[in-house]
Amino acid sequence: MDAYLLDFVIQHREEAVTPWVVALTTATRPAFVMVGALVASALLMVTHRAMPLFPAAAVGLSWVSSTALKYVCGRERPSRELQLLYEYNPSFPSGHATTAFAAAMVLALLCRRWWVLTVWIVAAAVGLSRLYVGVHWPSDVLAGALLGAAIAAATFAVMRKVAAEGAS
Repeated sequence: MDAYLLDFVIQHREEAVTPWVVALTTATRPAFVMVGALVASALLMVTHRAMPLFPAAAVGLSWVSSTALKYVCGRERPSRELQLLYEYNPSFPSGHATTAFAAAMVLALLCRRWWVLTVWIVAAAVGLSRLYVGVHWPSDVLAGALLGAAIAAATFAVMRKVAAEGAS
């Protein structure tokens, strides 16, 4: 199923779309998403909001977890001939999908506004971009998405409980 779905995406690449997809996947490297999470945490500190470390903790834990799992699982990436960008580390799970979905969950839990749907769409686009550029199997992206969202949700629950206990 992985090979079939990846082949489908690759067979439907469009020359006009490719530069945009490459730009998206480059702009959403896990390190860049982490910088965004650190900025969000700093802004929450300045505005005296509750749980200011939540964005940085959730994205950071997600990134570290996906990186560790890559080396534990050791799954090879799709064939180099399919890749528009070269990636050298193991494939499973997708770090881009993990951090994108962690960031989406952070925003969903903190903001709860109608535009948060846009963030989920962007996270899905990041995952699809990894297939489009041929560097991940679909199951890598799905696992990364689930891992990132789950770690962010768990981080939120733990930090909220700790904050509530500290307030009492």
